[in-house]
Amino acid sequence: GQQGGISDGAGGSTTTTPLCMACQALLDSTAPLFSAIHKLPKGGDLYKPLVAVLEHATLTFNSRAKQRVQQICVNKKADELLGGEAGIKDNKLSLAMEKRNSFAIFLQMYNERSGDTSDASVVENMSTDASRILPLSPSVGDTKSISRNSRRTDVSSSLADELSALTSLNEDNEYNDDVLQKELPMLQLLFQFQSHNFGKDLVISSEDDLMHAASLAHSLLKLSGLLTKRLRTKKGSSERTLSSTRALREAIGTIRLHGIRMAKFCRIDFIVQTIKHMSKICKSNTLVATDSVRLPSCVNSLGDFLMNASDFLREAGGSAIAAYSLSALEQYIPLFLMQTVRNIGKDCDTPSHVITLNGIESLDRSGSVLYRDLKTASSFEGSFWDEAVASESFERSASFVALLELDMDELEAFCRNHRNDFSDADYKLMFVMNGPRRMGNPTRYIALKQRMDQR
Repeated sequence: GQQGGISDGAGGSTTTTPLCMACQALLDSTAPLFSAIHKLPKGGDLYKPLVAVLEHATLTFNSRAKQRVQQICVNKKADELLGGEAGIKDNKLSLAMEKRNSFAIFLQMYNERSGDTSDASVVENMSTDASRILPLSPSVGDTKSISRNSRRTDVSSSLADELSALTSLNEDNEYNDDVLQKELPMLQLLFQFQSHNFGKDLVISSEDDLMHAASLAHSLLKLSGLLTKRLRTKKGSSERTLSSTRALREAIGTIRLHGIRMAKFCRIDFIVQTIKHMSKICKSNTLVATDSVRLPSCVNSLGDFLMNASDFLREAGGSAIAAYSLSALEQYIPLFLMQTVRNIGKDCDTPSHVITLNGIESLDRSGSVLYRDLKTASSFEGSFWDEAVASESFERSASFVALLELDMDELEAFCRNHRNDFSDADYKLMFVMNGPRRMGNPTRYIALKQRMDQR
């Protein structure tokens, strides 16, 4: 699964990024056989043996690909969350990930025309021609992202309607929140910082592992598309897939499933990498500093990781894999920052653990720095960065952080006027915890809630 060649430093697209050596070898060695299969009569003596040879070659490749996938994923937290080899098909997190627009558009880049990626649907929907895929151009704004207005006149109306529906959903923040809520239940252990010893027990991928995973994901997805295209035959102006090659098509579909698994692994590993860094914030001395405002070192290291990873993923696997791996982090990073605040609230029962005004400013700056670094890391053509979602998510986390510096009267007034901004549990925590300008008073929250409930 190592890289057979490297495109320019800016990172390649799905069409220019080279395949890994094993995938390129299978593609090259089977080219004459795929060419011959269309020239032989179906009932001839050579047709079935030729198909059998192709099936054997593809199945042998799959067994090697399966081993390589396992080598990359073994013992990683991301693979555990995705159910490992046995549970990937029915894993709830894996299925929830497929509800995102970014996943559907990512597969469009590799000529996948369905939002359903079960075994049967992947095999049955592999016959989409590359010429029918709508190009995803960057927006004209300051940050490059998927263009919501690009169109081509030579695509079928049905495909245009499908993509139009996907991109219109991407503009709807309520839809993004709904999909996020489907993923969160399977990631709850990550939010419990103590459960993984504040990131120390989380096993993540090394830079080399991530590069190999990105290269393999790209190579397997592209290879399956090219092999499927070789099975298609032209009849007049239309194309169809040979009907007598079902077993071969299923084997090619398995190649695609391996590629999808690796792409999902890359995305979840990015989330785990992020929480491994961010869970250290609540243990940083910068939160109780009285002399100056300093950023926690883990915030700077996370920003460096995001920007470096964006570069090496595009180099290894192309912009599509990089875009999918970084997708939705503009939702997750603010959530992790809010979880940091909750952990601070639960650990402020002694004076030495009470956050200072400098510490609150440090948290606020951390959010701003991570927003900037993530946006920079996502500023490449084809990125799934969503400016509207990012602004809303980071503003909400900044508002939550700001509650730490309110005195008790200000906190009560905010809760009364913005009752639906945060959960009852979060408001209760704010009233219980000590802060630089207040002492915790849980009875005051109970009395306030009773008055608000009587209205």
